[in-house]
Parts: sequence; structure tokens; C-alpha cells
Amino acid sequence: MNILFCGDIMPGGVLPYQDKYIDDDLLSYLRSFDLRVGTLECGVGSDIPFDETKMARTKGIVYVRNEDLFRLKEMDINVVTLANNHAFDLGLEGMENVQRQLDAMGIKYCGTGHNIEEAKKPAVIQFEGKNIAFIGCMIDVPRPVIFHKAADLNYGVYQVGIGELEKHIAEIKGQYEYVFVMPHWGEEHSYYPPLYCIECAKRMIDAGADAIIGSHPHVINPVITHNEKTIYFSLGNFLFPDKCMQVPRPMYYPETKEEYLSLKRMWTYPKSITEPIVAVWKPKNRIGMMVEMEVNNKLKSKYHLTCLTADNVLHRYSSKLVRLRMQFWAMLMHFPKYGFVLRIYNHRYNLLRRLVDRMSAFNIPVKL
Repeated sequence: MNILFCGDIMPGGVLPYQDKYIDDDLLSYLRSFDLRVGTLECGVGSDIPFDETKMARTKGIVYVRNEDLFRLKEMDINVVTLANNHAFDLGLEGMENVQRQLDAMGIKYCGTGHNIEEAKKPAVIQFEGKNIAFIGCMIDVPRPVIFHKAADLNYGVYQVGIGELEKHIAEIKGQYEYVFVMPHWGEEHSYYPPLYCIECAKRMIDAGADAIIGSHPHVINPVITHNEKTIYFSLGNFLFPDKCMQVPRPMYYPETKEEYLSLKRMWTYPKSITEPIVAVWKPKNRIGMMVEMEVNNKLKSKYHLTCLTADNVLHRYSSKLVRLRMQFWAMLMHFPKYGFVLRIYNHRYNLLRRLVDRMSAFNIPVKL
């Protein structure tokens, strides 16, 4: 059995205003796998109010309309984790709506629920006599990035401490042949995972996870192994196009293509705006990673790159420079002083970091 893991998916944004969103060659490649798994990072709903808690604080609403979800079906996505910081951008009504929509399309999901027991329940696939469980989660850290954490009597995301997660993984591993954990963690726009991700990933492997497939940073992160199991800290963005934003900063969908074309373009995701804009990803956010996982007696995996071009069409991509950077930092992550190296690299005056950001994506057509 061959499984393809892909990164963050938000199948709306500017896509309704263009004819094509994915290259035919890449679409054929997706369909060549037995299963396709990703992270659905958005609220889902048409005419559903924005979450009041989030609007009172960050106002960073990301959502797609019901009619935008057809792209999941068109790409033959079979499983998605909903455990992320945008899962409840449309509140409880949005969560219930996305579950209905996914049920209707026959897509399995995990990571959110009306209570903790529902949120922690894995998505389970039975294929050719093999039972495979997918756990979607977020790790409890000092700086949480969600506003609705599932509890005994509260709806929300499966956000859990590493100790409890270890117990959960061990329990699930006792019931299913393969367990894949998909944590939403790390730091946005950072190429390299913080120390807690490395420590937690190793503990999850030791608890019984067969592989770790991470998300959240919106850029790809290095790949390491632990006890012969593979850890993908972040697959970056997959189908996550540019998006229209209204004042103060939630997403919106212009009524006409002409209105969309008249909007100003602005790099990345601004904290506040004074007029409607199109928020455009930077070059490094346009590179994603797809993981081929061969599930037999022994798991084997390898990754390929994707890129989202300036016209928001997803393609396969190749870059020796990106792979060299990934390999170099994977070696550094085994270094005892990795935390110190990371602090130096992320320093605001580190010109090398800015150069790497530019060179890693210099041949992606992303001019505004």
C-alpha cells in the first residue's frame, strides 16, 4: 500500500477567480496512490458567522465556502486532520458543518470534536487487510495558538500534553497495525523546528508512532529519523493559495472577478489593514513537501517538493539547494547545542538567514 501525505490545504482563497489550480501531471501523480492524507487548515461554511472569541483577539479568520471543498474530492483526498489553529474560525457551527461536508464526500477526519473523547478519536482506514490510524493533534506549549481546546464538556481541538499523548499513542498502537501522528506545532514561517518539537517527536515514536507528519509553519522543515522511524516536522503548504482580506483582517470572497482583480496585492499575512487586499505568500511559503509512504512489513518513505506559482497553480518542483539546506539542518538537529545554533540563526540581524530565504526559492515565478 502506498500513502501520500501532503501539507496544509485551504481549497478556497483566490482559486474561485481562476480556471486552474493544479497541474495535470501533479493531479495524475496524486491519483496514483492508494491513500492521500493532508491537513485541512481552515473553517468551512457559507454564511456562518466568524468565531466571536477569535474576532475579539487576533481577527485572523481563514475559511472556505462549502462549494470550495470539491477540490478535495477532485484531488482524491481520503483523510484530513482538522487539528489546527483555524479549525474553529467559524465556531462550533463551522466545525459541525465541515464534518457534515466531509462525511458526505466520504473523507475521514480527526482532531476536533464536541468533547475531548470525540476530538482525540483517530481517523481509521482499513485497506487490503491493514488497519491504519491517523491521530490529529496539537501539543500543549506555553504559547497556545488556539482558542477552543477540547475538554470533557467543551468542544474544540485535540490539544494535549506530551505525557497524555504518549499514553494515547500506546493505546491506539495496541488496536491498529500502523499509527501515524499528525501534530500541528512549531513556529510559523520558521524553517527549523524548536527544541520541544524534537523532544516530543522522539517521545511519540518511542510510544509507538510509526511516523510523525507535522504541519503549521507554512514552510518545509528538515527530516530526521529516530529508532528507524521518520519524523517530518513540517510539510509546509500544499494547496494553500493567496487570499482576499477585508478590514480589519478576516478573509472574504469578492462578489465578482472584477472586484478581485481590482484589489491591491500585499506580501504575506498582515496584522491589520485599512482597505481590502489580496494577501500574497512569500516565495518560501510557496514550496511544499509531499511524502510517499510505502506501507509493507517495513515502512519506507521519501519526499518530493511542490510549488505554488504566482498565478496560484500547484506544480511539482525540484531544487538541489532546498534539499541541501534540509540535509544540513537535519545534521545540526543532532548537535547537542542545536538550541544555541537556532537562536543565533533566528537573530534579527542574521543576514545569512535572509540570503538563504531568497536563494532557496530564487527560481519560483512569484513576482507581483
